[in-house]
Amino acid sequence: MAVRDALVKVEEYNAAMELPFSGLLGIQAFLAAPAPTRPTVAQDELRTCIELCRVAELALSGKEVEAARDNVHLYSALRQIFHSNEEKEQYRIKFAKVRKTLESLLRQLAGESLTEPPEPEHLRQLADELRRLADRIKHEIPRDAYLASLTSTTRPGPVTRGR
Repeated sequence: MAVRDALVKVEEYNAAMELPFSGLLGIQAFLAAPAPTRPTVAQDELRTCIELCRVAELALSGKEVEAARDNVHLYSALRQIFHSNEEKEQYRIKFAKVRKTLESLLRQLAGESLTEPPEPEHLRQLADELRRLADRIKHEIPRDAYLASLTSTTRPGPVTRGR
């Protein structure tokens, strides 16, 4: 039972980390390459992040059944990470902004002319937000403790002595 629980927690961590990392990879690939040769990897990563943001918005807006159906591990991870209703609403709005920005970036990569394409500075700020989200996930879901519990007698969670 403990092994299964630890494996589930590791899966939740991986699902949660895919959201900021796919966004970061897409943004970095977009910013690093010259305009005519921007790689398709940026498009793939941006699509992944957009879909994960959509699921996160569902999960944080109360449409939990749909979110769990789409990505149960991400849904479970978000439940662990965001506790208060205010925090959920704050991050739901952030995920919506990330999704909208990345959708316009994806349209730009597809060759559409946009009236207001995302500015590189705005994309760098967005990347910083995604890094902060990744740090938050690392703090809330201690993956390394769960991995250690799979390979040794270490158990995840606080140490209680004398009980």
